[in-house]
Amino acid sequence: MSVTAESASSLRLGPAEGSAGGGLPATTAHSRTYPWAVRARACIGIAILVPFGAVAFFTEPWWAGDSWRELSWEILAWSLLIGGTVIRFWATAYIGGHKGKTLVCEGPYSLCRNPLYFGTFLITLSIPAFLHSLIFAIGVAAASSVYLWTTVRAEEVVLRQRLGEEYAEYCRRVPRFWPKLWGIRTSPRIEVDVRSLRIEAFRALRWALIPLVVHLALDIQDLVG
Repeated sequence: MSVTAESASSLRLGPAEGSAGGGLPATTAHSRTYPWAVRARACIGIAILVPFGAVAFFTEPWWAGDSWRELSWEILAWSLLIGGTVIRFWATAYIGGHKGKTLVCEGPYSLCRNPLYFGTFLITLSIPAFLHSLIFAIGVAAASSVYLWTTVRAEEVVLRQRLGEEYAEYCRRVPRFWPKLWGIRTSPRIEVDVRSLRIEAFRALRWALIPLVVHLALDIQDLVG
């Protein structure tokens, strides 16, 4: 068992729900030692996202009115939202209670090193899918990629220092973000932290609001248009 980049919760740098509980040192003095891209990652992501969002809000997709394409977007959106939520619950069942303590390399952590981040990424992509906006999807993917890349890379530096060759070997064996589709490793039984699952359930309640908020935004877009 071992720690992943997203599990170093005892080393936080500010709020890190985007990093799914991963973290960097919380003190200002420590945070100043990180590259500016790490410290400004949220601002960079927003700067990327805003122009894409503006364009998407004031334009209609070229397939508007095509019921089959719109249905395809809805199916994709729900698949991303539900799939991302399931992946996060699955990862939480394995990592809960072990964050910052041991390296977890079974279950979803045997397929990729950051399944919590991957689940969050899918949930985030469901937003432009509900909006039926390819333009906004490109912006969300770009902003998320910048945020996750800078965060994970910084966390990995910390974990390599803490865990040494054990973590290095894990990195050589398991991909950082995109899950491999083979070689899953799991134990017959796992120890589940109920508190971690409860926290994840409250997060899932927030994600359940995504379709409602998006459809409200579409109604406003129709009024403005």
